Amino acid sequence: FPTMVCDSGADFARQTPARGRVGWSLWPFGSARQVRDGYAPGLREATLVSLRDGRLVLEFDSDGRKWTLPAEVRLLWDDGTETVVQVDPALSTRSGRVAAGLRIRLVLALPQDAPAAPPIALRLRRDTLPIVPAAR
Repeated sequence: FPTMVCDSGADFARQTPARGRVGWSLWPFGSARQVRDGYAPGLREATLVSLRDGRLVLEFDSDGRKWTLPAEVRLLWDDGTETVVQVDPALSTRSGRVAAGLRIRLVLALPQDAPAAPPIALRLRRDTLPIVPAAR
């Protein structure tokens, strides 16, 4: 079956034959750009595991879908600061299917001028995920 790469549901509807979706599938990431920049389907919030020595460690609960490791993400602080930070791929969960119930780890290298307080949210492509402290 042909696989269609679309950036939105409207594009999918426009490109789908009148007979319906039978025989067609939508590529699970929507576009090649989403694969390159990282995609986090089903993730609801990030848990702050550690913030020290210029590294921020976040974890997410996996729902079993495919995870694509981004090269960079945006962090948001409560004072309105928004910073693009690099992902450390050697210490983060690599791209692939992560079984439901397991944790996805994302290790970020913070810039020298980043605020001292922990960020309140993470922006990954079109999704903004709140960052919550780890339960003790």
